[in-house]
Amino acid sequence: MKKTIKSKEKFNRTSTLTKIQRKYCHCLMEVRSNNNKSYIGKTKTPNKKSKTNKKSKTNKKSKKYDFKSFPYAVCYSTLRKSRKMHTTKKNKKLFHKILKPESTNCLMNYNMDNYTLKDIQSFAKEKDIPTMFRSKNKNKTLISYKKSSLITKLTKDYIDKKKSKKKSKKKSKVNN
Repeated sequence: MKKTIKSKEKFNRTSTLTKIQRKYCHCLMEVRSNNNKSYIGKTKTPNKKSKTNKKSKTNKKSKKYDFKSFPYAVCYSTLRKSRKMHTTKKNKKLFHKILKPESTNCLMNYNMDNYTLKDIQSFAKEKDIPTMFRSKNKNKTLISYKKSSLITKLTKDYIDKKKSKKKSKKKSKVNN
């Protein structure tokens, strides 16, 4: 029997996220872990009989989905539609101010111990952090990192990126 975890337990007790930000972050982890196999490899292709390009038999341009931003777009639009704030530009801007997705720090507010290894691996893949390594024995088989190692790598990556942003801001202020 699988133990279900309440969404409140998925975040640190000291988390400063609002209720809507918690829902957003929880949704991100859910969408990531589902792996969305139905979307992988599919492309958006325009109709073969295009009105603008009648001479060519097929339109070779195809737009691939951006899978790194996929969970963000899904969760953002789902929350906005659930609050019926998708109808006008004014409502869309208001919702953006309420959620503040660019300043929502999900990683440091997650209680990572309550997530599965699969959830954390999918999060690491999104951040381009390797989830497996080659063993040093003769077989050199691939071994996946432990959950604690991946959490450490994710946190270290976040902190390093934060430091590099601060340094670049300081340099740009000095140059101006």
